Amino acid sequence: MKKIAYDARNSPDLAPDVAVSEGLSRRLRLLRARYGFTLQDVQTRTGIPLSTLDSYENSYYPPSPPVLLRLARFYHVTTDWLLTGRDDARTWPEGYATFARLAKTLNLRQRRLLLERLRQVEKEIAV
Repeated sequence: MKKIAYDARNSPDLAPDVAVSEGLSRRLRLLRARYGFTLQDVQTRTGIPLSTLDSYENSYYPPSPPVLLRLARFYHVTTDWLLTGRDDARTWPEGYATFARLAKTLNLRQRRLLLERLRQVEKEIAV
């Protein structure tokens, strides 16, 4: 079945939704690129089917609210930012994308050790 992208010219009443959908797709692609992830990486980590992720990134249709929340949590941004591009979206510290790429190369044991150390640092900072 061929998927057809939203077209505001054919459905003027959908124009606001189209703008949200196109902005959302751009922001999803931006986040994935900043983390250095492939669609397959996102699919593996979120459990969202590859074809569905591709559909979101190409504005074929927007994610449901539960999926939108899952993507926001995965990318550490708010759902408001994903939908509108406005609010206190996370800023990207220098070197963050590099850190994310390096983290992908770790094996499970190394990831657990890193996570354990990050939790220790988080506790130290909170004190």
